[in-house]
Amino acid sequence: MAWMTLQEAIDYAISPKDPTPFGIEVIGVISMHDDDGTVMWGAATFPNFTFRPDVPLTNWGTATISRGGLWGGGWLAPTQVPGFSTRGQGGLNLNVATGNVPTTTIQIDLSVRRNPGRPGWSFLGLGPSTYIEIDMLSPAGAATGGVTLKAVESGPLVKAEGPSMRDPASTASYTFTVWVYPRIG
Repeated sequence: MAWMTLQEAIDYAISPKDPTPFGIEVIGVISMHDDDGTVMWGAATFPNFTFRPDVPLTNWGTATISRGGLWGGGWLAPTQVPGFSTRGQGGLNLNVATGNVPTTTIQIDLSVRRNPGRPGWSFLGLGPSTYIEIDMLSPAGAATGGVTLKAVESGPLVKAEGPSMRDPASTASYTFTVWVYPRIG
């Protein structure tokens, strides 16, 4: 299995290069490294994690782009921003991998999107951008809070830094990877 860049995964989901009589499957893995040394991770697959031609942000308040008006949702902004999400599909669990904390599981929704931006308009802040958005879920599955993180891409890794999902007073680094392939049967 070869992890893909986010753009490669989006391109493959839009126009698969292999026969896909049963559709595509998506695997996404997220890890969170707290500044106190705790590491949490989670993985999502079909049917809980799927490609979407438009992944709107919930905008939990950290470094987001506003939607609306001339600059955000007007004629200069793309009408659709492709990505991958678990929203409305059961989410996934962040599980403690290591650290000095009791075994904890946090149920989340995960969305990762890549806004292609407007060519030639980067000087106005309308260039490409990547976001990781994590919604913390109640036991009933309702979003109760979260974080929206402007991310950077480094090969197949999508990385961001912001408040920890385990302890919002702490800082955490987040890393996401994705792989898209034909569903078998």
